[in-house]
Amino acid sequence: MKEYVADSVFLAQANNEKGDDATKAAIKERFSAINGAMLVMFTEDTMVYPKESEWFQGLNKAMQVQALDKSDFYKDDYIGLKTLNEAGKVDFVSIDGDHLQFSQANITDTFIPFLLQ
Repeated sequence: MKEYVADSVFLAQANNEKGDDATKAAIKERFSAINGAMLVMFTEDTMVYPKESEWFQGLNKAMQVQALDKSDFYKDDYIGLKTLNEAGKVDFVSIDGDHLQFSQANITDTFIPFLLQ
């Protein structure tokens, strides 16, 4: 974990695992205050491993996908995802296909209604 945080160019900051306490608190507060979040996982993703990380899930020490609510990231509410989810403001969406291979129907039937709510 120490190496990951130290060497991460982007992901550790995006996951609010890097930075001083004041910065982390501000990021968590801002994220918790958004109107909603749509987390999209592509069922046959070959770009992101594990694909479940598109829903903020990760691998445990046994290299098995760990349920989001079992992770420290979620339980400790690093970015405010738990707060947002408990407020009913997170949509977990699964789209058939490979990385970012969504259709016009996905845009029309999934993305646009989410953005309009």
